[in-house]
This record gives sequence, structure tokens and C-alpha cells, in this order.
Amino acid sequence: GESCAQRIEKLKGEVRLMLDNYKEVDDYVDALHCLEIVDNLQRLGVSYHFEGEIKRFLNSIYNKRNSRRSSTYHAKENQESLLYAASLEFRLLRQHGYDIHAHVVSDGAHLEQQYHESLFNN
Repeated sequence: GESCAQRIEKLKGEVRLMLDNYKEVDDYVDALHCLEIVDNLQRLGVSYHFEGEIKRFLNSIYNKRNSRRSSTYHAKENQESLLYAASLEFRLLRQHGYDIHAHVVSDGAHLEQQYHESLFNN
């Protein structure tokens, strides 16, 4: 069978593919999925294996954000998860040294407040 070292290399290759294949920052599901992958890699203490891939992914998020001067996430998405997505993006970009302002999370909080108000008004 396959040795542990071979299995580890295979899994590392799969993670690299997930992060490298992410091209379209407008895709909410893919963006959130990759942000969660980066977050999990950091929490597990293995993100150093994927520094280049993480940097390229976060650069694409940051560049897209700056070109439109707003969060990657839009009101058309499930508003309940917008604050989570915006705050995860904010935290990861800040941790990696990107110049990003806190209005990102406040925009998400405003959307979440609108969502909760709409629940009570119905």
C-alpha cells in the first residue's frame, strides 16, 4: 500500500489544487470555501506548507475587493452568513498584512441587521 509520506504528499497536492484552482472571486461559495480552508490550515498549524498558494488566493480576494471597494460578498447571498464571511475575510487579510479597513465587517453587520429586521416584520 501507500506509505504515510506518499499519502501526505497526495493530500498536500489536493489542497494546493483547491487553492490554485480558485479563479473567480465573485463566486461566493468558492470564496468562502477557500477562506475556510485557509483558516483551517492555520488553525491546524500546517499553513506553512501552502504559503504560496495562500498568498495568491488572498491577493486575488484583496485585488478584487479594491477594484470594487467593497466586500467580496453581496446581498444576493444568504444574509445570515454574510457577517461570518466578511469577518473571516477581514481577519485573514489582516493576519497576512493586507491594508484593509474595519468598515468591511460593519457593512456585513448592517446587512445582518436588515435580515433580522425582515424576519420580525414578516
